[in-house]
Amino acid sequence: MILTSTSAAAAIPFTPPWWPDIAAKAPARYERTLAVLRKKLERDNDQAAFDLAEEEARKALDAAQILPVFRLRAAGVIERAQMEAELSGDHRAHLVQGFELKQAMRNGVSALLAGDPELDDLLALIDRQGEEDATFDETEERRLIEVQKALAQHWAEYRELVAQLERRRAIAPIVALRRFCVGWENARNPKGDIVPFVKGPDGMVAEEALGAIEPLDMMAAGNRAYSLQYAGADTEKNLPRPSPSDVAPKISASDAGSKGDGKSAKRRGRKTPV
Repeated sequence: MILTSTSAAAAIPFTPPWWPDIAAKAPARYERTLAVLRKKLERDNDQAAFDLAEEEARKALDAAQILPVFRLRAAGVIERAQMEAELSGDHRAHLVQGFELKQAMRNGVSALLAGDPELDDLLALIDRQGEEDATFDETEERRLIEVQKALAQHWAEYRELVAQLERRRAIAPIVALRRFCVGWENARNPKGDIVPFVKGPDGMVAEEALGAIEPLDMMAAGNRAYSLQYAGADTEKNLPRPSPSDVAPKISASDAGSKGDGKSAKRRGRKTPV
């Protein structure tokens, strides 16, 4: 029985949120480029060079206004569990709950500061973390940061949970995008060239294709793919938040409007167990 659709038509489109702003600013960027080219024309009197550069700037303008779109699907509970099993097993990146970190902090502080007169106050401060509407003054925030740094160095239980959390933040978006992306248009690499959509023999997106995409776009799409599997659940604490640069990604003008939806003809990348 088919539990979910894998067709692009049934998928949810996603564009990284900074791209509309890039597209909106592209005309002004083009005008600035054109002004520079005109000054160079006046100085060098090379009309042929001006025409060539102006044509490339125009193509780049057109390309910047064609946004990347990732087509993602929401899977069923079995596929979601398979994703979590891969993260926990293959990548040692299980879901780290807030109460686990808090308990590890309590255990470490209780052991390392046994007998300290400030122990109870520090434990109470740790317990306030995660509470709704909890606020901390500058001194309390500094104490918590110092405690976290000390535990990361001297308490293995806390250090391992933090390592698992960081592994999950780095890997979960990639695993989710491999499993739940059914196509994309106009995804680009850091040089601005279009990256074709390619599936591996396991039916998931080929790792080589994902690895070629601009990392910021890939992580944003991966975060969205992951969150779709939990139907609005709060997953932000275990995933990264990419921060877009104010500088637009490079765009290869000759690739404007290109699409890809092919399959690899040979084995590509590591086969992911499902």
